Amino acid sequence: MDIDSFVIDENFVGKRIDVFLAEVTENSRSYIQKNISAELVKLNSKIISNCSTKLKLGDIVEIQEQELKKDIAEPENIPIDIIYQDSDLAVINKPRGMSVHPGAGRSNGTLVNAILYNIKDLSGIGGTLRPGIVHRLDMNTSGLILIAKNDKAHENLSYQFENRLIKKEYYAIVHGKIDHGMKQIIAPIARNPYNKLKMAVKDGGKYAETLFTPLDVFKSFSYVKIFPKTGRTHQIRVHLSYIGYPIMGDFLYGAPKNKYGIEVQMLHAGSIKFIHPTLKEEMKFEVECPNDMKNILEDLRNN
Repeated sequence: MDIDSFVIDENFVGKRIDVFLAEVTENSRSYIQKNISAELVKLNSKIISNCSTKLKLGDIVEIQEQELKKDIAEPENIPIDIIYQDSDLAVINKPRGMSVHPGAGRSNGTLVNAILYNIKDLSGIGGTLRPGIVHRLDMNTSGLILIAKNDKAHENLSYQFENRLIKKEYYAIVHGKIDHGMKQIIAPIARNPYNKLKMAVKDGGKYAETLFTPLDVFKSFSYVKIFPKTGRTHQIRVHLSYIGYPIMGDFLYGAPKNKYGIEVQMLHAGSIKFIHPTLKEEMKFEVECPNDMKNILEDLRNN
């Protein structure tokens, strides 16, 4: 079993320990509560049994996570927004809060469980836990994701991702006022040496490049369009935080509390462009931001 350790900063003071661990590990709250009941969670080196324990500044939280017991994902009748589908692929608008595939502590309720029910033919390259999955989005990032329906399509789309041929555009609400014009961030990304669930800008890390431009600038926030040139884990979140514009709600990467009570990153994968594996034609799909982002933007524009 792996042990993950976290030091509580001002963003998480007063939060319940089970809620905090569910957020930072992207596991279900019920799974975290089972870990607490199994005496696998420590607070300041002492085992805790109360899931509602409130966190204080400087607390050290440790969780010894159990491995996922099931090695085969099961179909579940979960509605999904299929934007496009043919014999080779599907394009799905993933909602915020849905994990892409099963992992430790999360064996159901994922996009994989949903597509196994709603899409009968999927590539097998991803194995029994990740059938059809060519790439992923963070659990709390909404937006477009590609699904491969046969191995040939999977291999082709993977090649396009690896060679940066697939173009994606994201939208985010960030803290801070950003000057207009296209901005570029080039900073290497590696695993955070103090928290394996986080990434960080670090010398010796993998090359990472992000372009972005503000669409709207408000008193203390900006609405930005983002063009990742590479696809590192948490790249957009890490890069924007690194230059002082953390994404609203992204407490894991230093965002302060906000007046809207948002506690998940306001990040949306709004556009994807690729070459169809069989038709060899360029395809582009776009979806609007979800209602949570729309409502915040409306309020920012009116105040």
